[in-house]
This record gives sequence, structure tokens and C-alpha cells, in this order.
Amino acid sequence: MADKKFPRDRVEASRLPAKPKFGGWSIGLIAVGAIFVAALFIGFVVYGLI
Repeated sequence: MADKKFPRDRVEASRLPAKPKFGGWSIGLIAVGAIFVAALFIGFVVYGLI
């Protein structure tokens, strides 16, 4: 019984906090990606100037 109930509880539990948690995580990931791309671009510009 516990094995059958567990996935349903997990789905219902993850359904409520999923949007704010995933939204915050994805925004953080996009920010990290943007910073990485900007740093890479600046690195290429500096390397090109040198």
C-alpha cells in the first residue's frame, strides 16, 4: 500500500511547490548562463584586443 501511495503523494506534493521552486531555479540558471556568456564574450573581446 505504501509503495502505491508514495508516487501519488510525491506527485501531489511536487505539484504545489513545483512552479515557484522551478521558476526560481530556472531564473537562477538563466542568470548563471547569462553571466557565463557575458564573461565568455568579454574574454573574447579582451583576447581580441590583446
